[in-house]
Amino acid sequence: MFNGVTNIPNMVAFNFLKPWSWTSNYGNQIQFNYQDMDVPPQIAYMAQNAMNPVFWANYNLAYTSQPIMPFTATDTMNQQAINNAYQQGYQLGEQLKLQGSLQTASGNINNLKQTVETLLAKKDLPADKKQELENIKKQIEKLEEKFNQLSKKAQTQELNKTKEELEAILGELLELTNKATEIAKSLPEATEATSPTEPTEATGATSPTSPTEATNATEATGATDATEPTEPTLSDEEAAKKYQLNQVCLMLDKAIDGPGTDYDGEQGMKTVLEAFVNADNVVELWDQWDKTYGQQGAYKDDEDGFIETLMDECEFGQKEEIATILINALELRALKNGINVDTELAAARRAAKSNWLGWSDSDAIQSTLKALYEKVKAK
Repeated sequence: MFNGVTNIPNMVAFNFLKPWSWTSNYGNQIQFNYQDMDVPPQIAYMAQNAMNPVFWANYNLAYTSQPIMPFTATDTMNQQAINNAYQQGYQLGEQLKLQGSLQTASGNINNLKQTVETLLAKKDLPADKKQELENIKKQIEKLEEKFNQLSKKAQTQELNKTKEELEAILGELLELTNKATEIAKSLPEATEATSPTEPTEATGATSPTSPTEATNATEATGATDATEPTEPTLSDEEAAKKYQLNQVCLMLDKAIDGPGTDYDGEQGMKTVLEAFVNADNVVELWDQWDKTYGQQGAYKDDEDGFIETLMDECEFGQKEEIATILINALELRALKNGINVDTELAAARRAAKSNWLGWSDSDAIQSTLKALYEKVKAK
């Protein structure tokens, strides 16, 4: 702590003992004080700064042996050194977040492109809708080229400029996605093709084979035909709703899959939930996630399904924010359907509430919200 020759404190050690180190001035003499305690001051300091990003930017860089700044021979930890440590930690975090955003954007562009191509392949597609989809496809290809150019220069370009250009691309992508969705909603229901074994009225001279006879075998094989639906044909409204649910699940997976979570970015977890979850689809979205992504990879280990997956990706006060989005939607759904959920609602809100440290109990949130969801779903 003290230099044995000059009897002055090592300022790096002294500053890192805060708040258990302090200076005083008695008799016009500066005293350097530190508190003796059973818990090592550095450990106590780390515990007190558990929620301090400036501290962890500094600590992590030092811990991983990355230089905080080019030190000189002096051992003084000045404010500039601390600022440099914070900036380096911040820049590293922003670079990682940007890489994740670029990967997400690339996947979303490819998904929209495939969706448009699928719509273009539909039979009996009206000419005007086909032209609109062709135009959207061309715009997607231009956007894809713009994105590829941005990806190439992202490593050398100034970070903020890259983020601005990426936000512009995501804005264009969102517009194209909305246009494609509107077209998909407006398309007429698919008409069933005439079975090749079914006679038309014009061939009345030839007696058709009885439906109970050999033609059944021919019709049965039609199920393997790629052009035949594998499930009952949905109405335009039902198809649009299911399409939107699948898109929301996809966006959530993109936001939370892999190292780090995009929480409130352009297509972050909170951003997506706030934009799309409402009373009319909260139960269906929960179900759709549990039936699809909830059965994949690490997600299938989440015993409480959708809500556990979301809670696993939250930190501190984020748990309350995400839980509240679902609670509000479930409450409104219950009110619309005349379901009394007062008890379940109070329990869920109490569990979601953060304490003064911004901490909530994930297990309590999961059990109470799942109980609320099950009661709303039952009707």
